[in-house]
Amino acid sequence: MKDTPFNPIPIPDNLTLSSNAGAAQKQASQNNAAPGRPPKRSARRKPTRSNRSSSASCRTACTAQWNRIKGRLAAKVAQVGKDKLKAVLLACGVATGIVAAVILAIKLMPIAAVLLAALGLGAALRFWERLRYLPCPF
Repeated sequence: MKDTPFNPIPIPDNLTLSSNAGAAQKQASQNNAAPGRPPKRSARRKPTRSNRSSSASCRTACTAQWNRIKGRLAAKVAQVGKDKLKAVLLACGVATGIVAAVILAIKLMPIAAVLLAALGLGAALRFWERLRYLPCPF
């Protein structure tokens, strides 16, 4: 008996490399060459057909759904009194203005930082120039 290291996966006797290496190569070459079969054609994609009727039906369905949403919104707005509606619309306008101002400030922050840095540097250089001409107390 050979002293082989422990292998948890048992290998079948016909798959050992030392005894059947030549036989395995012969079997592989026989399996690849099947007699009497024609070579397969390369796979081609089927041409896609555009369905205009489906896009048109989708468009009409979307339009119908949009009209339903508009009708529901109009019904809800009609239930609200004029004074309350004015207050709600004013609050929405104020909120929109605040959001726009914050977004604008965020977008312009890098430009403002560069501008302030340049102005600060200019002011610092001007003060440095004036320091040379100050009389010394000694």
